[in-house]
Amino acid sequence: MSILNRKESRRKIHRRIRKKMAGTAERPRLAVHYSNKNIYAQIIDDEAGRTLCAASSLDKEVEASGSNVATAEKVGALIASRAGGASVGSVVFDRGGHLYHGKIKALAEAAREGAELILTPGTCNFMPQNKQARCATMLPESEDKVVKSLAILAAELKITLLAGSVILSGDGDKAVNRSICFNSLGEVVARYDKIHLFDVSLDNGERHSESAHYEAGQQAIIADLPFGKLGMTVCYDVRFPALYHVLASHGADFISVPAAFTKMTGEAHWHVLLRARAIETGCFIFAPAQVGIHENGRKTYGHSVIVSPWGRILADAGLETQTIYADINTEQVQMARRQIPALEHGRHFEPPA
Repeated sequence: MSILNRKESRRKIHRRIRKKMAGTAERPRLAVHYSNKNIYAQIIDDEAGRTLCAASSLDKEVEASGSNVATAEKVGALIASRAGGASVGSVVFDRGGHLYHGKIKALAEAAREGAELILTPGTCNFMPQNKQARCATMLPESEDKVVKSLAILAAELKITLLAGSVILSGDGDKAVNRSICFNSLGEVVARYDKIHLFDVSLDNGERHSESAHYEAGQQAIIADLPFGKLGMTVCYDVRFPALYHVLASHGADFISVPAAFTKMTGEAHWHVLLRARAIETGCFIFAPAQVGIHENGRKTYGHSVIVSPWGRILADAGLETQTIYADINTEQVQMARRQIPALEHGRHFEPPA
C-alpha cells in the first residue's frame, strides 16, 4: 500500500469516527495529530466551536524533539496538566484515525495518569459456561491467579483496585461471585459476595439459574477508602434499590456495579437502572461491564459507564473494549443530597390491607 493510500485510509476512518463523536462542554474531545516532526493535542468543545487547551512537541515545557513515543508521553502529560487548569475532568479520545499503539497509545496513557481507583468488570477471572467447567476451573480466593495478580498490580501501581467480581469456590460444590477491593499496598480492604442471584427466563430463550450454582451473599459492604466510601454491589443487584439505599444511608459516596449484563436486558434497562440508582442515592455509580460474544453465543451488552450523583452519564465505553475515565469530586455527592434530600425523607408506612 502506498503512503498516499495509507493516508487516505486513515482519513476515511477518521471521518467515520467523527460522525459519531463530538466534544461537549461536559466532556470535550481530545484530538491528536502527528507528523514526521511533531505531535499535537487539542481539547475541543465542538458544540461551542472552541479549543479549551492545547499542547504539542513545540511547547518549551516538553523539552523533547521528534515525533516519537518519548515525546508523545511528554505531550500527553502536558495536555493533562492544562486540562486540569481548564477544569476538564474527562474527555472523549479522538485518535485521528491512527491505530491505538505507539505514539498514540503513549500520549493517551500519559494524559490519563493520576487515576486513584481502577475497576474491572464482573466475572473478570473467568465466566463458566456450565457446572462442569466451573467446578474444573474455580479455586479458593487464596489460590486464584487473577486475584493474586490484581493484588500485585495494585501495589505496583500504588492505586486502589476493585476486582469487579471473581468466581471462587465456596462451600461444597457451589461458587461465590465475589467483588474484592485492594488498597495501594495490595492488601484486601473489603470483600462482597453478590446477594441477589440471577434466576430468569428471557423471551429470547436465554435461561439463567445462578442460585443452583452460587451461594448468595448475606452482608452489605462498604469499603472505606482514602478518598471516600465505596459501596460494593454486583450486576443483578442493581435491580434492588433497597440495597443501594442502605449503602448510601451508611455513608457511601460511590457505588460499584461490575456487571455482565446480557445484550437483551442491557439494551432495555442498563442505563436507566444505573441513572436511577445514582439519583436515588446521590452517589457516583461506577459500572465496569463486560462486552462481546462468549463461546456459547451469549452476548454481553458492554457500555461501561460512570454516572454522577445527579444522574448524568460522565463516561460511556459503548460497545468498545476500552478504558473510561472521569474526575470524581465527592463535594458533588453532598451537593446532590442537599438539593434532593430524599435519603432523609423516607417514612415508615403500613402495607395495603
